Amino acid sequence: AASDVYKRQIGNQTQDQTQVQEKNKTQKQIHKQDQQKENKTKTTETTVTIQTSQSAVVVSPNQVQATTTVMVKTKTKGNETEVQVKLKNTKNKVEISVENITANTLEEVEFNGTDLKIKKNEKEYEIKVLPAQAYGLIHSPKAQLVSMNLTVDGEETVYDVFTIQQKNFLLVFPFEVQKHYKISAQTGEIISQQGPWWEFLTSE
Repeated sequence: AASDVYKRQIGNQTQDQTQVQEKNKTQKQIHKQDQQKENKTKTTETTVTIQTSQSAVVVSPNQVQATTTVMVKTKTKGNETEVQVKLKNTKNKVEISVENITANTLEEVEFNGTDLKIKKNEKEYEIKVLPAQAYGLIHSPKAQLVSMNLTVDGEETVYDVFTIQQKNFLLVFPFEVQKHYKISAQTGEIISQQGPWWEFLTSE
């Protein structure tokens, strides 16, 4: 009789262990499925790419992250050409990239099929000069781009361009010179440039 009781106890323990193992297995499967769904969602959010050359599109901050490629008509030395522009929206800004030069803006960017515009307070502001063109207007080939922001200043779209350049102070001491340029995104005019007052004591 004692042996029968012992066998029943062993049988119950084995059954309990089996149930626990099955439960753990089920929980792991559910967790794995949830992870797969989460990863799939993340992948969808970060790899969505819309390619268009003619259709109108508006890219805004805080949308699901995506990259939109458009062909923008621009004039270079009087000749009209089409340039590939990538518009990428993130959590709080839109990136406008041309030839590896990127400008950031906090405003909506609209492509109407040929041109780019900033949309702010129900108004539209033209972007005739693209980021790579604006950077090319800085006549200092050794200057490295730190950041470029596109804003609306009054009734005009303006690039705030920040650069850094290695120079020699008093012809001897190496020094980094930081500069800030304001460039019109409508005309390409360098509105202003600011650097340290002692820059005239430096040389390249």
